[in-house]
Amino acid sequence: MRKRNTSRTWREIVRRRRDQKAAEQSKHRSRRRDRRRQAFATMKWRLRAVRDYRARRANCPEYVAAKQTALRFGVSVSSVRRWEKNYRDHGKRGLLLKVSDKGGRKPKISFEIVSFVVLLRTLCGWGAIRIAAELVNKGIAQISHTTVHRLFKKYHLPTRTYRPQGESNGIN
Repeated sequence: MRKRNTSRTWREIVRRRRDQKAAEQSKHRSRRRDRRRQAFATMKWRLRAVRDYRARRANCPEYVAAKQTALRFGVSVSSVRRWEKNYRDHGKRGLLLKVSDKGGRKPKISFEIVSFVVLLRTLCGWGAIRIAAELVNKGIAQISHTTVHRLFKKYHLPTRTYRPQGESNGIN
């Protein structure tokens, strides 16, 4: 008896998914590698500028050396001076680009506010607009309803739009 073709097609589907996942991971690694290469290339270029500035400063006044170096490398005088100061203070690391690994902003909402929003959602069943309005009215926090809704999604709180559950009275 012959095997079904479904197992072959299923194997092809699984293989295709695995290949797509591997391609995504490879793309992520190559992006990170490219960012690192770019950062180190910039650091080397800035190091050449700092060395040029120091060599010129030994032979002529500081402002002339800074201006000539800035003209040669196509940057401002303040950039040359800033790079030299960073190199003096931190070495080569001071010349790297200031790029964070996470690439995002730090959260501005304190843990207390987040826990208060979660508490109001679970106990009262209020929606994002209601919670944001109550926090603003009582002077507890100044956050938007969009931020509150993002907190719902982040902490996997159920959001039902078809039948609100909250009462009409506010925080006492």
